[in-house]
Amino acid sequence: MLDPGLSISESWRDGLPVLSASGEADLLSAPLLRRALADAAERFRVVVLDLSGVTFVDSTALSVLVVARRRLTIRVVGLCPQVRKVFDVTGLSDAFSVYGDRAAFDHGRSARTA
Repeated sequence: MLDPGLSISESWRDGLPVLSASGEADLLSAPLLRRALADAAERFRVVVLDLSGVTFVDSTALSVLVVARRRLTIRVVGLCPQVRKVFDVTGLSDAFSVYGDRAAFDHGRSARTA
């Protein structure tokens, strides 16, 4: 089996599940991303998707995110400039709640609860 070039780990931060991805999100790794998000949708209503370790996304991976969004609220954090550009050009920056990093996400959450 080919190495998908993407790793995904799960952790918790301030009561929310965080999926942290690292590597390239593309045709080869899309099944791994799909499984992780489907599993999250079975267990959670909201998930933080930390993409700070992702250096590349293609249309297949973006499609996985769009489909997962139907079942799960996804808060995206930590887009590198190249990935952020893809999100901006495709309009996904408006479709998802996108934060520069986890600190910006935390600040946004505290501002809403204040």
